[in-house]
Amino acid sequence: MYSIQHIAKTRGHCHTGKNRYVTADEAQLALASCRGSASNRRREQRIYHCPMCDGWHLTSHDLRPLQIESQEYDYCQTLMFAHGNHILNVSSNVFELIGIRSRKAQRVITIAGLHCLRESGVPESEFTNPWVWRTLRLAYDANGSGLAQLLAEFMSVCRKLAAEYETEHEQWAMPNAGERLGVCYGERQQARTAAIRAWILRASEAGNTASNANAATGVSPELTLAC
Repeated sequence: MYSIQHIAKTRGHCHTGKNRYVTADEAQLALASCRGSASNRRREQRIYHCPMCDGWHLTSHDLRPLQIESQEYDYCQTLMFAHGNHILNVSSNVFELIGIRSRKAQRVITIAGLHCLRESGVPESEFTNPWVWRTLRLAYDANGSGLAQLLAEFMSVCRKLAAEYETEHEQWAMPNAGERLGVCYGERQQARTAAIRAWILRASEAGNTASNANAATGVSPELTLAC
């Protein structure tokens, strides 16, 4: 029989920064304790298994925003928060430049992107590449019909990325070739000074330029969350 005192003594930490519970039962008891606490500011919703630390965590995210299989959603969420939220920070910085400033929207976009990158076969080593996320940004349509369309558009871009990666992923692009992927002075400067892999640029050539058009016209899009 578990007790809150027992859990407090045995829980550890995952490198995602979350509390790690050894068993699902311990996590469920901790979740019940949170729900009964007046100080539960995070409003924890459920537990999930972490494939990185092989323990259990609590999360305030439910599964309603994205129609992704539960285990896959949890894995993408773990990736997003790993190593000090590194992937989330890269993705958020990219999408913030076209007006996506809501933290909830940034997380949904990041999980959607990670799911599509994984499903299409893009290597995990590229998940922190800002140019990959800038290519995904081309598929974001502020006037889209919702999250189902977002997943479909992201998947289309990710399949192009995966196909181009398989064709030739060692080749570098010429200087300035990635300028059109930048939506601000800083990103365009990076295209001039930082090398970009040619496979990313080839995949972006057929991308939807809705985000660039929005940036040029001053539109500040925001993702509509179906929660």
